Amino acid sequence: MERTDKKKDGFFRGKIFLPTVGLFVKSYEEFEIIKREGFFVKGQTDLALSLTALSLIVFGMIMDFSLKESAAFNLGDSFSLFDRATLMVPLSILLMFIASRINIRLLKMFSPLILLLACLLLLYALASPMTIAGKESIKRFIKVPIIGLNIQPSEFAKYALTLFLASSLVKKSEEGELLKKPYLLYNYMAVAGFFALLVLLGGHMSGAIIILAIGVFMALLSDVDRKWILPWIFLAALALFLFVLVFWLAARGQGSGGIFSGAVSQIRTMASDNEKSSLAGIKMQLLRIYSWLDKDYSPDNHRYQINQALQAIASGGFFGKGYGNSIKKFGYLPESANDFVFSIIYEELGLIGAGFVIGCFVLILWRGLHIADMANSRLESVLVMGLVLQICLHAALHIAIVTDMLPNTGMSLPFISSGGSSLMVNAISIGTVLSVSRAADSKK
Repeated sequence: MERTDKKKDGFFRGKIFLPTVGLFVKSYEEFEIIKREGFFVKGQTDLALSLTALSLIVFGMIMDFSLKESAAFNLGDSFSLFDRATLMVPLSILLMFIASRINIRLLKMFSPLILLLACLLLLYALASPMTIAGKESIKRFIKVPIIGLNIQPSEFAKYALTLFLASSLVKKSEEGELLKKPYLLYNYMAVAGFFALLVLLGGHMSGAIIILAIGVFMALLSDVDRKWILPWIFLAALALFLFVLVFWLAARGQGSGGIFSGAVSQIRTMASDNEKSSLAGIKMQLLRIYSWLDKDYSPDNHRYQINQALQAIASGGFFGKGYGNSIKKFGYLPESANDFVFSIIYEELGLIGAGFVIGCFVLILWRGLHIADMANSRLESVLVMGLVLQICLHAALHIAIVTDMLPNTGMSLPFISSGGSSLMVNAISIGTVLSVSRAADSKK
């Protein structure tokens, strides 16, 4: 009996009490270091990145003014340039400036708590979502009391996950644990998978894709031997190829007698039954893949949205129809202010306006990678690359979807699409990158 009690005491002391005390001691030591360095960083910010981000934010506000006219027309409401959503622009710029001053060590210290908060917000959105008429299956929004704004926790989760993975993986690398036990990487990939699942359950497939991409980015940026990562990426790519192949065979009317005959038959049945029922959720996303491969697929107008977007781009030409002169935004193109805003930019401002937007994201990528290369620490470098790659991937996928190069999953365009949550988080992300540039400049 005494031996059992001693074992229990030893387990509690060695596995719970001492690690907990050690964590508090390390946190206190880290906090003292941050106090000596200062909670706010000094130094000059990266002017090119600052101006590029501000240009995109202002450009997005200008396009929002154009799209508000059509929104008022479609709803039969009065037209007003300024509303609660407009206030998100100066607020986002302010948050970007504040984030550009915060010491990265401070963010690292609180990264687990920030991730926990993001998780709780996602769970709350699933348990008590803000319902949208006609989109009852979507559980991704939370209404903020008093101010009445709607926030999307999945946007906050992207930033929180990038910060947590960068902080944790770099810490494990510096301690040598990832080199001794590379399989520990899978624990962090499981965290990314869990967050992707929560976002997917909320009906936000594009958000889940980005979160999984964040996990892959962070894994590749870690010090773990590539043999622990690349086989899984290869298997995922193979699975994706076979998945798309089955849909391609179904769309082409082939594969009836092959090894995929059962899956092909199920997809064809699902596509033909679509005329008789109203579909939502995962099944709707599958039909979007089918309609992407079968350009003549018409039941329930699954290609209507993308066809309207392509018509808008085609009509824009080199110079566009002129600011505010879009036709498609007046009820012809659903989600013209969000998932398909790039097509409206092309329609109104032509190749010149679209080229400006693409050029800005290329500039963000270039300056971000330059800042990562000049960073003072491994953590800052990995964090910057994760945040910048995330933003640019988001933009690239949006443009690819709008131009029918990828199936429609509902991807917003950073800084430009309507949505205060996305704008704020992207502004904070750029602010964090600018903080790293300030710290690097102050050490020169």
